[in-house]
Amino acid sequence: WVEVPHWLRLAELEGEERTYPAHLSGGMGRRLALVRTLALGGSLYLLDEPESALSPTRQLAALSVIHQLVQQDSQFIIATHSPILMAYPQAEILVLDEEGLHVTPYRQTEHYQLTRRFLEAPEKMLAILLEED
Repeated sequence: WVEVPHWLRLAELEGEERTYPAHLSGGMGRRLALVRTLALGGSLYLLDEPESALSPTRQLAALSVIHQLVQQDSQFIIATHSPILMAYPQAEILVLDEEGLHVTPYRQTEHYQLTRRFLEAPEKMLAILLEED
């Protein structure tokens, strides 16, 4: 129980100690599920889009926890669309496309390139996206 406040703080769920998981919002429940998985310890984690309920700030916090666990010899296989999570140093990014499964450098991933283009010129991209006929 000593570690419970640490994990609740990490999930930004302080004050929810007595709330049943079923009574949490969808995002809060996903954050709780993620930290519960990480809190169990282990050496191999399989995560399917863990960023889906995480803001960019929380994704950065998750990267920090992932790094701590990697330093303790844990390994991760993560299915993600997040350019933030993909940026982890020494991550091997596998992309499945019409050519098959292959390793792709971070800056060549569609997620990185599209996010970068959007952030560099959001008005331009929105004008194209929202163009009315």
